[in-house]
Formats: sequence, C-alpha cells, structure tokens
Amino acid sequence: PVPAAVTTDSISYQSAYLSWEGSSEVYQLRFRPEGAAEWSGVEGVGAQMLILEGLDVCTGYEVQVSGFCGDFPSGWSESFFFSTICNPACDSDAAMLTVLDLTDTTAMLVWAAPDAALSYELQVRRSGTTAWDTYPTTGLELQLENLDSCSAYDARIWVTCEGVNNISQPSATMNFETTCLTGTENLARQLRLEVAPNPFRETLGIQLELKQAQAVQYLLYNAAGQQLLQQEETLAQGVQQSSLSTATLPAGLYWLSVRTERGVATIKVIKQ
Repeated sequence: PVPAAVTTDSISYQSAYLSWEGSSEVYQLRFRPEGAAEWSGVEGVGAQMLILEGLDVCTGYEVQVSGFCGDFPSGWSESFFFSTICNPACDSDAAMLTVLDLTDTTAMLVWAAPDAALSYELQVRRSGTTAWDTYPTTGLELQLENLDSCSAYDARIWVTCEGVNNISQPSATMNFETTCLTGTENLARQLRLEVAPNPFRETLGIQLELKQAQAVQYLLYNAAGQQLLQQEETLAQGVQQSSLSTATLPAGLYWLSVRTERGVATIKVIKQ
C-alpha cells in the first residue's frame, strides 16, 4: 500500500524529522524545493521515519514517500509540504557601537547585544588608511590600546547571529579621536617616567628610561610654583632609579620636573 500521513515533528534551519504511516519494511523518499523540477532521493529507509538533513535555510520543500512490497515499489504518497526555519534578522547597526573613556593611547568600544546575537567582530583602522585590524569577541566591550595620540580612527562591527552563516553586514563606520598630549606629557611618556609611592612621605622614588647616558636634573616645586628641591645626577643608559629626600616638606601638592637632554617633563605628586 501507498504510505500515508506524512508529517514532521521537528524542523530546524537545515533538517526535518519526517514520519509516515505504512506497512512496508523498506521505504524510499524523494524531496525537492517547492517549484523545482528535479527530485533528490533517499533509498533503503528501514523505518517509518527519517531525519532529512543538508536542507537549505528558509526554504519550502515538497516530500513524497513510497514503500516496497518485495522488490516492487508502491506508488508515491500524497505530497507533504514544510519549510525550514529562517535565520533571524541580524542587524549590526542595532549594536549601536560607540566609544567611551578616550585617552591619548586607549579607547573603550562598547555596544549593545542585538536580538539573536552570538558573537562579534570589531574592525579598527587609522582614518585615511585602508587596512583594518580585526578583533573577534563574544563580549560587549573592547579596550583598544597602543593607539597614536591626537589621531582619528574608524571603527565598525560585524555581528554573527543564531542560524546558519547568519552574519550581518558591517555597521556604519563610527569615528573617534584620541586625546592630544602636551609637550611635557609626551616627554614623560617617552621617558616612561614614574614615581613611587605617590602619595609619598619621607622619600620620593623616581624611575625613568634613558636612550643614552646623560646628566639629569630633578626639580621639585610647591603648588605656588616655588622651587624647593634640586638634585642632579649622571645616569647610564636604560631604566634608572633615583630618590629625593622629602622628610622636611609639609603635606600637600607638588610638581616634579625632570630635565634631560630631550627637554623637561613635569608630573604632579602629593605628600601625605
């Protein structure tokens, strides 16, 4: 007899669980996208069910089943129609990419999670260039570091969503600019100038990195701009450490200036 009551209990993006009624021991099945002329077939099915896989996403299909009586097939069942699940919408602009906490060399990119989003790919480049740096992530923020100060950058985001190969188009490009350093801030960064502890008490420790041996002068000023301490040292190339005795100074805000062959770098320090 011809199989009957073809149906499905479960449909996914690329598969369908099909079942039918019949008394044969072996069945064959044919299927095709709705409206197509050619059939694809599955033979030697030994049960009244089959998981049909490798289907196209969001596509309507027509299915027919035939049973065997010995070596002779029955006629084909009435056509059964079903559609695979469609990919959900995947909109990168819905992520609302924006930037927070800009400094001269860092930027925090943040975004929202669109419906059905699984992961993200951030792309960043210096404005006016063509090559993008790519950062894959599953989070909702990305800390960019080692950027150029006082520079413009472009950023965009791609979203991968639930489904099959469900990747958005890139979002609209978002632009941001890192902050600009003053001359003394830039020199302090180049010297990798650090003080510790800060706030300090009896002694102010200083560390800097020199590209060549040279004389270095340390000058300490109070908040009114009065010079209170001066110390000169000849330091070797590389990372060097010095200290200033500050036991006699009252608590308050001070400015430490470090004079090198490259100029003067000034940073704020505090005594407790």
